[in-house]
Amino acid sequence: MPNRKHISGLHAARAADEFARREPVKWVSSPQEEGKQVVALTAAPAIGAKKGPPRLRKSPGRKDTIVAPTIGLEESKAALRQVFGETLLDEFVDVMLTQLVSVLRPGPLDVLDEATLNTAIALIASVRPRNELEALIAVQIAATAFAGLEFLHLSQRHLEEAYIEVWGGHAIRLLRLELKLIQRLDEHRHSNKQKVRVEHVHIHAGAQGVSGISNSSKERDNEDAKKGPPRLRKPCSRNDAIVAPTRGLEEHKAALRQVFGETLADEFVDVMVKKLVSVLCPGAFDVLDEATLNTAIALIASVQPRSELEAVIALQIAATAFAGLKFLHLSQRHRDGVCVEVWGGFATRLLRLELELTETLDKHRRGHEQTVRVEHVHIHAGDQGMLKIVNSSKETDGGVEEEK
Repeated sequence: MPNRKHISGLHAARAADEFARREPVKWVSSPQEEGKQVVALTAAPAIGAKKGPPRLRKSPGRKDTIVAPTIGLEESKAALRQVFGETLLDEFVDVMLTQLVSVLRPGPLDVLDEATLNTAIALIASVRPRNELEALIAVQIAATAFAGLEFLHLSQRHLEEAYIEVWGGHAIRLLRLELKLIQRLDEHRHSNKQKVRVEHVHIHAGAQGVSGISNSSKERDNEDAKKGPPRLRKPCSRNDAIVAPTRGLEEHKAALRQVFGETLADEFVDVMVKKLVSVLCPGAFDVLDEATLNTAIALIASVQPRSELEAVIALQIAATAFAGLKFLHLSQRHRDGVCVEVWGGFATRLLRLELELTETLDKHRRGHEQTVRVEHVHIHAGDQGMLKIVNSSKETDGGVEEEK
């Protein structure tokens, strides 16, 4: 193991250039196209009433090309969109697969076998993410789980103290981070649930009574009519030029204002997009493709920020998430002690910060919730009564209506 005290500028520049040059996961029409090693989608296995996740068929090799099946292409893509947070964007699926593969196969000489890839997909599917934010956390759970096991393996393969301290210590941090990701996902899902406490409800003989919680029809209609986030066109991957659609410009701007906290200022949107691009493409030679930019926009939209403050937090969640996955990749790409400690340590801190951001956002939103407590409700013989909590039409204001 090298005994450097710091990462040289040349080494860091080469690592950044390697990361920028790494091609995203691609779809091609046939396994024979250009003689590339490929990955192909196959039908999901079904056992009884349980349907398995979509599988990715990978031929031996080191290329990250995906081959779409000639039959059932749309069905296969729809199955993958379902796995990755029920997203409406194929771009989001492609970028998430790229991020996953970059951690599972960090170096150009590493090999990612078919079984490992499909195990990671099955792990993500088992989380059942319901939006893009939950899908991102599910990908991070899989990434930290596999990376943690890899460094745990390396720490036992070389039983010297230096290896145990660096690789073993990093393995422990990664596996603890995996637990934090799972806990944060569970807390995030429960944070949007409403708790109602009802005590001493007496329904006498001959009476009829109902006690329960019902969601408003408006909320169900909004879930059924899910719309995809607005997209941004980026003609060149090595500069910050962004092109809005030539048709429906005002509608497009309105959609972006909705994504960024329902703001009324186009300037706020412009500044937020510039901040996002500056993090996703920090260097002059870095590459930011259109799919990654739109994936970040979709991630921010999935948070559903309701103010400029929440929009800033949502952007920071996206920024720390992508940066954390980047440094997690680099820590495995260059496994010497200094790189693991510097880049790996920074990756775990970034991903922990992402969890703290989501936790703060959930707590900020819960501050406006109203608790309803009902005690001693008596429904006498011959009467009919109903006790339920109905979500107000002004759901964003945190209102709650009580009906008896």
